[in-house]
Amino acid sequence: MIKQAGIKTIFFFGSWLLMATAASFSHASVHDGESIDCKGCHSIEAPDASSLCLSCHAEKFKVLSEDGSLYTPGGDFFWLSKSYLAAGYGSFGDMHGHNVIAAAYHLRKDGLRDVAPSIGNTPYRAEWLSCTSCHDPHLSRSTDERNYRLLAGEGYEGGTKARSFSFQEAAPVAKPLESTRMGWLAEDDANHPEYISGMSEWCTNCHSGYLSDKNLSHPAGAMARLQDLSNTYKQFLQRTKGSQAAAAYDFLVPFEWGEGRSGGDGSGPTFGANVMCVTCHRAHASAFKAIGRWDLKIENGLATSPVLATPEGRHAYYGHSIKERYGDLKKTLCVLCHAVD
Repeated sequence: MIKQAGIKTIFFFGSWLLMATAASFSHASVHDGESIDCKGCHSIEAPDASSLCLSCHAEKFKVLSEDGSLYTPGGDFFWLSKSYLAAGYGSFGDMHGHNVIAAAYHLRKDGLRDVAPSIGNTPYRAEWLSCTSCHDPHLSRSTDERNYRLLAGEGYEGGTKARSFSFQEAAPVAKPLESTRMGWLAEDDANHPEYISGMSEWCTNCHSGYLSDKNLSHPAGAMARLQDLSNTYKQFLQRTKGSQAAAAYDFLVPFEWGEGRSGGDGSGPTFGANVMCVTCHRAHASAFKAIGRWDLKIENGLATSPVLATPEGRHAYYGHSIKERYGDLKKTLCVLCHAVD
């Protein structure tokens, strides 16, 4: 069990949780604003905002484990604690995710960067970073697709520590993956978020320039349409997975459907689907540099990644074997859209 913020905290939180469960507790209800729900957060003693959030969201709601074994879409903050060094290979924990500061969980400020990577007109500082930098805890529900995971919208000030900061972009539109009363299920090809629009644009609230400066990143956003590459994506999955590719969707390389379109019919990406930041990166943390969904430092043969040789490496691809999933993959997962394997 991960260390909590004190005996008094655990006693109060456990008592409150029992009351909430008896009252038909649901994931979203904690943030509904009823009096018992306000007390559920505001009566917890915690050294910082993220420690408070993690008192619920670490293991029960699956964002921080002790071994990398939590498979929800944002990724496991566990990877911030792991560094990997081998001949010609270096990947430090600070490179593996958004370094939220949570003293009760031994999560610290980014030791490599002072500000968020950007062109400089949105200098979000590392010492401000917490769960509430991105998520607004006082939004009413996380089930509505235009209020996905309580991600904050235009005008949000980036958490209580941020100074002279205001989001310029609206929250993204997406449908969450399936959940149960005990927490969110593991993400896989059949159970995953359905990203609709605005994810990359929202990321530029802190990472300015990444949609406009071609020297900074791969094209992403509403205008980065897959077009003919949508067929490449589907054909790759049909070659590697055969009949299992009926849904023509790979949760390790997701895409954004676009407004007015849906993945519910299982037909795979359309001509108008688009690349987004979280096509290649996870939002919270991953086992790899730059929060990569796959090992971005390996150009040939993902199965050779030093991460996979470690005990926790079995969790790096959400319990999947690269060889079993894709066969003799010679290149990176970029091949889903770019036929270069």
